[in-house]
Amino acid sequence: MSTAIICGQERTVHVITLRGSGGAALTGPDGKPREYVTVDERIRLADECGGMSMLDSEIIEANEQHFLRVTIEFPSGSGKQYIGTSVINFGAQRGVDFTNPLENAETSAVGRALGFANVGNLGSIASADEVAQATRRQGAPQRAQDGHPRRPWWQIGNPASPLPMSKGQRA
Repeated sequence: MSTAIICGQERTVHVITLRGSGGAALTGPDGKPREYVTVDERIRLADECGGMSMLDSEIIEANEQHFLRVTIEFPSGSGKQYIGTSVINFGAQRGVDFTNPLENAETSAVGRALGFANVGNLGSIASADEVAQATRRQGAPQRAQDGHPRRPWWQIGNPASPLPMSKGQRA
């Protein structure tokens, strides 16, 4: 448990401390274990502050990856809009993305939008869910659909790039 200022009031927030593959707590720049708020906790906090409305969601593609972008209004009826985006992990071999990649991406995108609305932030916009996913992906080489290592977006279509271009990039 921790406390945070939410909707102008100090509130109790349920937090988790994430651990790396070796079992050590993930730490911030100060060397102290970082506490993160889960998406379901951010939604609970938003409900306490007038609720939120999801106005729009869309799938976008960039660098041979798909993303889900949501637009929320928080608090509901306020006219204040926030956008959150999350990668859709199609083709995952295990975990929640194996069975429900769209639903998981939507949940993460809503959590990120609430983070931009400053709901449940404890020094980071990233939710516990996002940090856990990023930690799992670290060290695993990203591969494009053609099997080549994924390149940064700024190298796409660059003939001087050291990696071969995929069929879609040559067209």
